[in-house]
Amino acid sequence: MNKQVLDNSDNKLPQGWQASTGDEIDLRELALVLWRQKVLILIVTVLFAVVGVGYALTASEQWSSKAVITVPKPEDLLPMRKIVVQAEVLGLKGFPSGKSLYQEFVQEFNAYENRRDYLKASPLFAEHAKALELDDKARRRWLRDWAKLVSAAPVDKKGEVPGIEISFSAPTAEDSLAMLEGYIDYIIKLQQQRMVHRLSEERNLQLEGISTRYLLMQEDAKRALRQDISETELANSIAKAAGVSAPLENYNSRERFSISLGAKGLDERLALLKSLDVELYKPELPRLKVQMARLKQVSLEGISFRPFSYLDSPDEPMSRDKPKRPLIVVLATLLGGILGVGIVLVRHAFRRPEQA
Repeated sequence: MNKQVLDNSDNKLPQGWQASTGDEIDLRELALVLWRQKVLILIVTVLFAVVGVGYALTASEQWSSKAVITVPKPEDLLPMRKIVVQAEVLGLKGFPSGKSLYQEFVQEFNAYENRRDYLKASPLFAEHAKALELDDKARRRWLRDWAKLVSAAPVDKKGEVPGIEISFSAPTAEDSLAMLEGYIDYIIKLQQQRMVHRLSEERNLQLEGISTRYLLMQEDAKRALRQDISETELANSIAKAAGVSAPLENYNSRERFSISLGAKGLDERLALLKSLDVELYKPELPRLKVQMARLKQVSLEGISFRPFSYLDSPDEPMSRDKPKRPLIVVLATLLGGILGVGIVLVRHAFRRPEQA
């Protein structure tokens, strides 16, 4: 083929074209050389164009489904708010705001562990891994590469346009939409589970705190009751010794062992104190008990919410991200043409000394 290309150099040149006889190569001489080797340039260009077309047709496709989200509206949090109102009345605190849920969603959406776990559990990943016959190491590498195609980023980094754009890429348009919607549901359920866990832990902490207060208060009440019984017994002994059986009028009862009730009154008080339950002696104890019972009544089952509101809901992509087939063919053709011209010029540069 090269011999044929060289033989073509003897063909007639276009009228007005002449080769330069000097040692310096001018533009006319370069054009003359390229014209003589036009067949070689054309062959290389066509070869690269064919390779570009082949690659464009066989390269794996990539489609991306996208959506734009922002801070949730009240109706997005309505199912959760119903539980929040009841729980807060019963004493449970610590429910997050809509803004914090929204920020948490974006953070969890971008977390590599969540992307990895979701992809590993998806039938699509298992299907492709089986078709490509990937070993464990190749699976991990491919999983990490695919996880990079899942992202949540601000629509406008300057903050002039509100919203976060979330996207998920897959080999087909249908798969990309299904994977995006599935991943959104996966993150929301993960948030709901973590919220229930955090609130359960918060309730346990509150119950432990109230229980500790109850036990300490109960011990103090028992101690105070015993002391009150002891002092009443001593006062009763003094009243009997003094012969005071009936209550005294206008008597200063600020003394520690007051006998103002008289022996009969002190006997009744003593009998009452000995039969009295500690919770009746200390009214705060039953209130703490009621508070603990109410906290235990709080039901965290069925917490439901959407931590964002759609500015642009997910939809099937209309065009693929990769490959850009027309661009690949054009670039391959240009590269072939440049390479063909380069080959001709290099060959011509090395032939000049021989011709001289």
